[in-house]
Amino acid sequence: MDYSAPSLADFLARFLDALGSGWQRMSIVGHSLGGAVALAFAEHYPQRIERLVLVDSAGLGPEINNTVLNLIQTEPTPEHIRAELAYFFANVNLVQQALVDQVCQQRMLPGAREALLATTEAAFGGGRQRIDLREMLAVLRNQVLVVWGTADGVIPVAHAQEATRARQSRLEVFTDCGHCPHIERSDAFNQLVISFLGGT
Repeated sequence: MDYSAPSLADFLARFLDALGSGWQRMSIVGHSLGGAVALAFAEHYPQRIERLVLVDSAGLGPEINNTVLNLIQTEPTPEHIRAELAYFFANVNLVQQALVDQVCQQRMLPGAREALLATTEAAFGGGRQRIDLREMLAVLRNQVLVVWGTADGVIPVAHAQEATRARQSRLEVFTDCGHCPHIERSDAFNQLVISFLGGT
């Protein structure tokens, strides 16, 4: 099976089609690899996109933390999961046991590990990001909100500057925040995204 970002974008299109006519045009919020999928979706289905929100997105530069990739590919033990998640947050106290247990359970589901490894290889094989959507961002006609955490330990915050390639872009950077501002700064993040999607 093809786990590349364009293939995942095509899967998303088919899924939305299955939901019915009310899902033919929408705004998409994509985090990390989901950001690359959102951009790939906008590239292949531009008529279906209203606005895009990219959160610490992949696809905007080659660099990515190799230690995180190695941890993702190791056996999903609680110790390995905890070590991996520590790179996702500036406040490591957010890596609570309930979160570790939840991720462990998800990765132990039938086929989950195989899918994760295939997705990781397709997107980040060789320890670098394989998909580069910066040129696509430059020709995007939609309004784009790019959100990043200054302390992102997975994808460098420097990639956030690629937001200026988009014609109608807005960049918001959260200080003392890691790879998951939607979790670490949930209140401010939700307010920002709701305002953006509402056109204010």
